[in-house]
Amino acid sequence: MIVPTRRTLRLATIGIPISALPILVGPGLWSLWFIGVIGLLLAIAIAVWRLPRAGDLELKVRTPSLIHVGREEALTVEVVAHGKRPPVVEWFPRWGGVLTGEARAVSRGLDAWSLPLRPTRRGEAVVEAFTARWEDPLGLVARTVEIPIDRRIPVTPDIRSVREQALQFFTRRDFLSGLRMQRYLGEGSEFESLREYQPGLDPRGLDWKATARHRKLLVREFQAERNHPVIIAIDSGHLMREPIEGIPRLDHAINAALLFSFVALKSGDRVGLLSFDDRIREFLPPRRGAASFPRLQSHCSRIEYSDRETNFTLSMAELRQRVRRRSLVVCFTDFVDTITAQLMVENLKRLGSRHLLLFVGLRDSGLEGLRNARPSDALAVHRSVVAEELLRERGAVLAELRRSGIQCLDCTPAELSNALIAQYLRIRAREMVG
Repeated sequence: MIVPTRRTLRLATIGIPISALPILVGPGLWSLWFIGVIGLLLAIAIAVWRLPRAGDLELKVRTPSLIHVGREEALTVEVVAHGKRPPVVEWFPRWGGVLTGEARAVSRGLDAWSLPLRPTRRGEAVVEAFTARWEDPLGLVARTVEIPIDRRIPVTPDIRSVREQALQFFTRRDFLSGLRMQRYLGEGSEFESLREYQPGLDPRGLDWKATARHRKLLVREFQAERNHPVIIAIDSGHLMREPIEGIPRLDHAINAALLFSFVALKSGDRVGLLSFDDRIREFLPPRRGAASFPRLQSHCSRIEYSDRETNFTLSMAELRQRVRRRSLVVCFTDFVDTITAQLMVENLKRLGSRHLLLFVGLRDSGLEGLRNARPSDALAVHRSVVAEELLRERGAVLAELRRSGIQCLDCTPAELSNALIAQYLRIRAREMVG
């Protein structure tokens, strides 16, 4: 499509009335106005003739095969100009799917550039088309062409971040003790081996029968029990769709759950998955071994953003029916106030009577910022009061859960992964599941 530019419109708006001024001097000079109009039209015709054609440009687009939610990837674009005079082109991509925002790039002839892709939720990122716009050398007309692309890129949970954070725990003494058969004395109840007594070891661990048999002081070493069943329960109701730091709560929970499952599988425990909103959507029975991680990853990728209200009564009751053996249940969910949390608390208490329950909530640092901000007007005072009330009610709900024997974590997204793994290691060291 060829359209006049702003320069042409300004010339027509200003130039044509000016060319009509000689008519006021003498009626016989009307031909000057006619010449002015013809001159403008002729200039536009020459500009259209000199305008490069759409076929003179070739677009080559390279997209990543996979994008992780919350991570920025690059869309690489290369332009090949076949004409003698490559134009200066403005490129405007048209996104679809989970990609939003605007982007613009300028190129001249043979050129390449990158555009950032940063999806804020899982799903499918679609690069639909590129709109190219360039002007003639005189700047009188512009050609606009849309080049279809239709590239579809899957957006999955941030597995790269999971692997990077998991490596941080491999060098920790307490984590390595969960991977190896060797255990430190007193860190478990399951007998592992005998070793010769050394100064500094607890004398209560002395095995007198073995000492008499071998004629030297021997102490018992214990290891924490392995093969515990662990259930990761993820709430996918409408509250979990709300964004924190630009990413939905649900995706923060999935990333932390995948890291937790990776560590738990490496520690020898069996890990299962449950997702629910108004009913249970996904359920995987606990399995052990590193080969189970891709299965968990695949099912986490399929958890949808639900607009339904979470039904804790139905979901927790069905979980109790499906999982009979005492297990560690890690529940990722959230609430707004004490009223909406009432049913959640009642059902979590009931579930906690059979299983060891770890409640994981995501704290919005924005509320603390509103509460602590210095108010500048009446509206700011109102926001500060509301934020203070919401935080107070949140603390009351968490205190009630803790009084019921439920382990609770309430962290910002940046703190969640480290706090969750640290709590898991404490639970294993104290053998709270068995």
